[in-house]
Amino acid sequence: MTILDVSPVIAPKVGWMMRQGQAASVSDRETIFALATAPGRAALAVVRISGPKADEALRLLAGDPPRARFMALRTLRAHDGEPLDQALVVRFREGASFTGESLVELHLHGGRASVSRMLRELAEIPGLRMAEPGEFTRRALRAGRLDLAQAESLADLIDAETEMQRAQALALLNGELSRKVALWRGRLIEALAVIEAAIDFSDEADVPETIGSGLDSSLVALADELAELSATRSFGRSLRDGFTVAIIGPPNAGKSTLLNRMAGEDMAIASPVPGTTRDLIRVRVDVLGLPVWLVDTAGLRDTGDEIESIGVARARSAAAAADLRLLVESADAPWTEETEPARVGDISVWLKADIGAGRGEISVSVRDDTGIDELRQAIFERLTMRAPASSLIATERQAAHLASSAAFLRAAGSEDRLEIAAEHVRRAALELELVVGAVDVEQVLDDVFSRFCIGK
Repeated sequence: MTILDVSPVIAPKVGWMMRQGQAASVSDRETIFALATAPGRAALAVVRISGPKADEALRLLAGDPPRARFMALRTLRAHDGEPLDQALVVRFREGASFTGESLVELHLHGGRASVSRMLRELAEIPGLRMAEPGEFTRRALRAGRLDLAQAESLADLIDAETEMQRAQALALLNGELSRKVALWRGRLIEALAVIEAAIDFSDEADVPETIGSGLDSSLVALADELAELSATRSFGRSLRDGFTVAIIGPPNAGKSTLLNRMAGEDMAIASPVPGTTRDLIRVRVDVLGLPVWLVDTAGLRDTGDEIESIGVARARSAAAAADLRLLVESADAPWTEETEPARVGDISVWLKADIGAGRGEISVSVRDDTGIDELRQAIFERLTMRAPASSLIATERQAAHLASSAAFLRAAGSEDRLEIAAEHVRRAALELELVVGAVDVEQVLDDVFSRFCIGK
């Protein structure tokens, strides 16, 4: 009887852990430190120290350290006894900290001079060095405190500017995707057991001679589930980077005035002279929690002006690439089909409603401040109606591995030779491991952590 062989799935993970341990044995002997809060003038500034000499550094600065996980007020002193600051300090034991190492936090007053002097003082302690970008999180990953998908979400949470960005990043940080991957991988291991049984007992009456075209209905369903989640990459990417909403229409329809009102400041020149806007003006706004890039465009018309014609061409290009288009017109600047053909999903907006009513889904008067909230709601609904039930996929990397896993499962389902089908299932499981970084992903780690700030 063949024992279920999951080594192609498990071995890479073990090898990765061994290599990580070897790599970490050199760098992790060093104790790192960095400012963990934003630089600049502030009420407080937090400096982190992580590594085997963290407690020793705290003793040199503050004398007798407090109990682990209890904050205490201490006078921090330089090596010559000069007072540096009065600060709250807290220490975490190895195995019970964010990095998995001995870790100390110094909660200083946030003046630039205080922070700068403290960092210089730490740099003079033997065995301590300034951390590299993302190094604290990278050590947490190596210590098993979080996986790669959670590490990526941590960067997204720090960068989140809107409510939906925050919610998505927090869901990933809390392990929703990681738990799904664990469940999916468990189902694949069960499928491997069924295949191995079919191989070993193919002559038994109670074991089918072949798994058939779909391996098993649940496995086919899993392939569909993975592919469906992978297909949400577009929404997840837009949620991270921002949706593009182009404002297009004839000259003098009020496009720039609308952009300024939605941005809350004068970003574009608004003038009654047609053709004032000649280039694309992009403004980042928060639309009910969605990050949106509003794009003001040149008025669409035939023109003999060379510069304006370039602007019109750019406007049409931006309109074609936008996630959503606002087709705007007004009583003194009507829309015609020749202006720009409408497409499914566009929102038609009647501007300058204060000078006359007209057609359109939404009527807006910037002067009277009417219709703006309704327009925001319409933009939100139009963009989110394409959102999947679950938008856990935040990166192209995650989506690509899920799509690859689904492809291997479908290949397994169409394979009559059970040994090859089993290999496809193993490869599908390996792709799932890559989502959470449980295999050799050193190059991926370099890319992920390159966008982290120093103190994270």
